Amino acid sequence: MSPLFPIDDAAFPSTEGDSRWFIFFIGPVDIGTLDLEGISAFASYGMHNLVVVSTVVEDPVIGQLLASLPNTPWEAWDVVGTMVNDVAYSPVVMGTRAAERVGVAAKPAVPPQLKSASEEYRTLNAVTRAKCERYLPQFVAEIDAFDEAFQKALNSGRSHAVDKLAYLANVNAALSRFSSQTFAGTSPIRETECHFWTHSLLGIGTATQALTNIRRHHDAAFSASRLPEKVAGLANLPAGDKELTRREFIHPAWRQHLLEGVVLEGEPKNVDEYLKLIAYFSGRDGYKSTTFTLSAPLELITGCNTFAWTPLTLTHELSHTITSQLLAALLKDLFIRQAAGTMEFYARLVNPSENYTPQNALEQAQKTLLMAFVFLDREQMPSRELASIVEATDVMPLIQRYYDEVIELVTHLLDFQYFYGRDVALYMTSLWESWDVIPNIQSRIDDYLTRTLVAVLSANQHVAKPVDETYEIVLNHLKSMAARATGGQYISAAYERLRDDRDYFLKRTHTRVHIAKLVLAFFYDPGTAKNIAKEIPIAGGDYSSFRSDELDSQQIRNPLKFLAKFSTDQQSNTRKSLWILHKLAFAEAP
Repeated sequence: MSPLFPIDDAAFPSTEGDSRWFIFFIGPVDIGTLDLEGISAFASYGMHNLVVVSTVVEDPVIGQLLASLPNTPWEAWDVVGTMVNDVAYSPVVMGTRAAERVGVAAKPAVPPQLKSASEEYRTLNAVTRAKCERYLPQFVAEIDAFDEAFQKALNSGRSHAVDKLAYLANVNAALSRFSSQTFAGTSPIRETECHFWTHSLLGIGTATQALTNIRRHHDAAFSASRLPEKVAGLANLPAGDKELTRREFIHPAWRQHLLEGVVLEGEPKNVDEYLKLIAYFSGRDGYKSTTFTLSAPLELITGCNTFAWTPLTLTHELSHTITSQLLAALLKDLFIRQAAGTMEFYARLVNPSENYTPQNALEQAQKTLLMAFVFLDREQMPSRELASIVEATDVMPLIQRYYDEVIELVTHLLDFQYFYGRDVALYMTSLWESWDVIPNIQSRIDDYLTRTLVAVLSANQHVAKPVDETYEIVLNHLKSMAARATGGQYISAAYERLRDDRDYFLKRTHTRVHIAKLVLAFFYDPGTAKNIAKEIPIAGGDYSSFRSDELDSQQIRNPLKFLAKFSTDQQSNTRKSLWILHKLAFAEAP
């Protein structure tokens, strides 16, 4: 089964008795660009996203439609009653099927215990690539880029065999889901099957295209920006204010975005620096990113018109990949020094009794990061002296103890700064309404409130008391959301928790100020932010002329701006969700 949505009040023909009718599955095609006058047409979630029906043998109007799409695959069924009597395929499909040859990816040099999983990956990769060649040729280069980077990870001598097995298990599951969800319902339709059972006939290829295009927009912006290289390039900039880490958050020194001053030479680094994640839907994983994969919840497919299931939440998962790369640029030297047994440098860097002055901007960034870890530690152990916390032997345990929290906080800051453009209302509504549908997170409300406060703090460098002002802003937004929430489970509880323990949350925010300083001074690049927000007027601008009840020819080039305008409802609407996914699926390629 698969849901179909009538276009222009199209109706299905009678299937009673021996009535004869014809059904055409066509796509992928941007429906809004087609002339469907006089045709009973329906939209679907599948790769064959246009379904046309007729009771006329060799209908000339449908013939003209197919002739106008010479490179688009289609499949036609001759149906009597409810029985498929005969099947025909487009020349594109027939030519491909006759000539198709699936090449298998190169065999990685893996330990014997990984042989089975490795062979499964090679087969999945080859089949997925072959199907992309037929239906999504624009994705073939990305499949190849992913394979190159993943093979490199599997052949690396730095990872243990157990880690590689985990990589393979994760990637094989993701590739299997991506391939099944995307290419179920492609020719021959009756020989494929999607395990998302309410879409078992035609799959959800339109939705997976949309998901991948959001990720591609992210990749295009950040691969061009070369942020990890710029962070490493801070080593070539002067240290500046030697007392920087002692300056208050509102001090002008923290308002300088130092990445603007980094000049890079040569070409970007190899493809694995900007890995193309495999994007798929999952009822179990929900929104989740790993080293190699990106998942979204199945509920997004029918509810992406709402804040609760907005695809904008994907930007948080994508920001995790940026965070890992940027922190790695700061911590790379630390691991080198750990191996060499020279960790004293980092103790000197943050120990006030040493009076060590950073020699360049990279060391300033490293000091700011380490100070963030130190202050987190002081929050837990207020009676300890700062100097006693940062002995050389304590540096690595300190980082390991708080690394996960720092990762989350930096990710929220990057997401807020880059993808939400510091729009507090949009950020908090998207964030908290999506959290409000996650089961069993009562015990994490304090952490979620802290992440929100730290992110919003980064927009308040211009006020006299930024932490206090941030608290009031977040509290008031939560109050407004709680007042209009329908059936939510956490927003009201979060509002009451924040309202009733002001001093506790002010202290937590003060403790984490160095993390906001780190992102604003050393990780934020205005040029990259501008690139992410860029929109071309002829491609829709602010999308003011779009209608959410019809498919039109207007094309989008900025998925994030589009979602910020249309994924804002309180109640799910399946038809509007399909419209949103269709527009994203056929968005202008970055």
